[in-house]
Amino acid sequence: MFMLGKPLEVTGRSANLSRKHGTDDTTSAIFRFTSDVQGAMQLSFSAAEQVDRLWISGDKGTLLLSIMSNDPIEITKGGETTVFPFEPLEHVQQPYIERVVRSLRGIEPMDGSGSSALLTQEILETIDPGGTWHAEHL
Repeated sequence: MFMLGKPLEVTGRSANLSRKHGTDDTTSAIFRFTSDVQGAMQLSFSAAEQVDRLWISGDKGTLLLSIMSNDPIEITKGGETTVFPFEPLEHVQQPYIERVVRSLRGIEPMDGSGSSALLTQEILETIDPGGTWHAEHL
């Protein structure tokens, strides 16, 4: 939502493909956003190869980045790829935690509400058993 806008529709399915644990380990979803952007998501927690990649492709280029790892960010535009390596942050969540504490103490306002978190949770709860979420749920 931060990068692509609010979703209009999300359809997904989850399954326990590996049968190694008593929970689903693979999830697929298709998204349609208010910005007319469409996307697909594939998550697998039992695949032989660990790949952490968010790939966004548009008419001017592509953006490739990791979500949970420290892989470099890559931007490709006009056939040229620029790589942005960075050193792993020792305490990556510390500035956010400090901001939340300041907000709870009334020292600084937060720039968001729980509405985006609630929307994310509603979508995840629709995808997990397999279903379609529509914006009219809001």
